[in-house]
Amino acid sequence: MLATLTSRIDRTGPGGGYLLGVALGFLPCGFLYAALAAAAATADPLQGALAMLAFGLGTVSALVLVGIAGQATGRVWQRATARLAPAVMLINAELLAALAWQKLAALV
Repeated sequence: MLATLTSRIDRTGPGGGYLLGVALGFLPCGFLYAALAAAAATADPLQGALAMLAFGLGTVSALVLVGIAGQATGRVWQRATARLAPAVMLINAELLAALAWQKLAALV
């Protein structure tokens, strides 16, 4: 459903990137769910709201920094990034599989 929605967004237009970012904001995020659980665990609406505000402020600044850095490095090292990306993703997949296997073995 989200893929259908985002495929209709004109990314070349002036607001296309913004609309795409808003649409992708509806993807599930483990960090957000953890922050929501921590805020709910306070059992106080004001403390929960302050916890979510702190999470939002910290997340926005980090995402802006990562976006700027990614844009800058992507332009400078575009070829190298394109060549290294599959290897980095493979290593990441292997590490995640090893961690999952380790957790599974601990359960058995």
